[in-house]
Amino acid sequence: MEALRGRLRGWLLARILGVTVFLGALALTHLSPGSDPSYPLRSLTALIVVAYAFSIASAYAVSRTTRLRAFALVQIVAEIALISAAVLLTGALESPMAVWYNLAIIGAALLLFRPGAFLAATLSSLSYGTLINLAYYGALPSSLPMTVPEPGLGILYHITANIASFFSIAFLSSILVERIAAAERALEQSEANFQRLDNLQRVLVQNLESGVLTTDAEGVVASANQAIAAIIGRPAAELLGKRISEIFPVLRPPVGAKSVRDPSPIPIELAHRARPDAEEQTLRCTSARLSDTYQNLIGALYILQDVTGLKKLTAETLPEPAAEPAPRPRASDVPEIIGFLGRSPRILQIVELIRKIAPTDSTVLITGESGTGKELAAQAIHSLGSRRDKPMVVVNCAAIPANLIESELFGHVRGAFTGAVADRRGLFRAADRGTIFLDEVGDLPLALQVKLLRVLQERAFTPVGAQSQVAVDVRIVAATNRELEAEVACGKFREDLFYRLNVICLQMPPLRQRAEDLPLLIDHFLGRFCEALHRPRCRLSPGASRRLLAHGYPGNIRELENVIEHAVALAEGEIIREEDLPPGLQNGAPSARDAPPDGPRGAGSSIAVEWMQDGSSNLDSELETIERRLLEEALRRAGGIRKRAAEILGINYRSLRHRLSKYGFGDVDGREVRH
Repeated sequence: MEALRGRLRGWLLARILGVTVFLGALALTHLSPGSDPSYPLRSLTALIVVAYAFSIASAYAVSRTTRLRAFALVQIVAEIALISAAVLLTGALESPMAVWYNLAIIGAALLLFRPGAFLAATLSSLSYGTLINLAYYGALPSSLPMTVPEPGLGILYHITANIASFFSIAFLSSILVERIAAAERALEQSEANFQRLDNLQRVLVQNLESGVLTTDAEGVVASANQAIAAIIGRPAAELLGKRISEIFPVLRPPVGAKSVRDPSPIPIELAHRARPDAEEQTLRCTSARLSDTYQNLIGALYILQDVTGLKKLTAETLPEPAAEPAPRPRASDVPEIIGFLGRSPRILQIVELIRKIAPTDSTVLITGESGTGKELAAQAIHSLGSRRDKPMVVVNCAAIPANLIESELFGHVRGAFTGAVADRRGLFRAADRGTIFLDEVGDLPLALQVKLLRVLQERAFTPVGAQSQVAVDVRIVAATNRELEAEVACGKFREDLFYRLNVICLQMPPLRQRAEDLPLLIDHFLGRFCEALHRPRCRLSPGASRRLLAHGYPGNIRELENVIEHAVALAEGEIIREEDLPPGLQNGAPSARDAPPDGPRGAGSSIAVEWMQDGSSNLDSELETIERRLLEEALRRAGGIRKRAAEILGINYRSLRHRLSKYGFGDVDGREVRH
């Protein structure tokens, strides 16, 4: 009934608009210069007043009447009577107002559907036919502005055509209105069903013991139930409008990927603290994708359970697990990068790059030969980053047997394999919220590379024998002394894992490419080992200095460290002599790394320093001699082309020019160096 009341209000509004248009047209006709003085202006004005008054009275009554169908019938009859009067006053057969009968029929169909439409068509036909017949037989007042129809079949055709159009409009409009009404009823039913389901869903969600969160496609929380407050210690209203990754950092998507993490029905476990000083909780999270009718992503659903008590109960019923290796001590908040000694351009570039990348969470791949300080660089990245107060776990991938490395990295559950008598957390979980350093990552088996790739992509993994995933928030720093691109080419290392690890590449230079740092490094190790061995501060003899500076150090800084420790341990006094050095340095035999790529060096092309007489020089002069000889050899190999010489020496062009000027080298022409 209320729907009919609403349609009646629309009908009355349409009538008032129609009468207003008619009034405007009448005013324009009357005010035009060529208006007909015999036009029944008074009668039409009276008709408009009646129409306005009747419409206003009906609008007042429609809100109070209870017999709406009878009220609608009265409105239909009154509408056709008003139109018939307008047709009579505007020319009968020649009146343009006859088209309004069609509008009245359509309105009747909207009010009372098919019965109303055919009732209006019948009344319109009777009214119009009666008017035309009265005009034909001259029964109407002669004062009305109308033309008497001429006798013949023409008048019959005209009446028949209009009546046929009335019933055609009634038939078509009733079908259209009935279909619209059926669609409205179906929509109302659907909305009612949806409302019931929505209310049921809200009641169920609010009464679940599990926490429920929904997000939009951008990962912004759209709803949260009350149970979430008890689980994570924050009111549900406080979570609305925040990104899910702000609440649980481990659920953030991979860097540079989509704005939300792909939902997975496989549950994952994640660590959470309601406050920094609160006890750590273990939450189990299951997520699902929310899509529209066309399978477009519109959001995600997250169901959270607090399984901390269950984990504790399980731990209490299991035998005490074997102690895991403690994480390496992490560096404290330091203002400088400890351990990086040197003034060479290469080492200064490394230090600057570490300062830039340390505050980020980007994955870092450190490459370089053995003994160049890759682990030292990883420790510096951790100690200068935002995770410095969290653990840094070091894993030597080459030192763990292949059949145990998966369990060591990702942990296992009790009974996963023979000997698994208790749950094991694994090194990745030990590094949660901190840094894990994967040394010699190039030695990982291909099967483990797939699992490591998943950790990098999803920040989650499945322990050996487990049924649910574990989410971790770790920064991965990897290192290798292998050429991983070559390993990828020969199928020993996964290409997709290489690109995931190689987000930022840090290449540690070998010691032979930073020879100017040797004196500083030698002095540092001398001081350290003299103190460690409780010896007075030792000094190098000129002969020992020459041999230390001339050696190629294929083992890089680690080899230099061992050489100095050996020399300090064997020295009998405060002077370290040549005989205190390892045998390989006493013989002065060149290292394999000292030879140029094209074969052994001859006397003319050697960059080795000719030994000076004992006591004839000091360390600074010997370093200058070494640097001068290196410059000469590089220029000779480059054919006098300075840029190529700078590339051979591993320095920039400006640094090369400075050194050439320092030692008095002349200008370089196309092929020769004059000095």
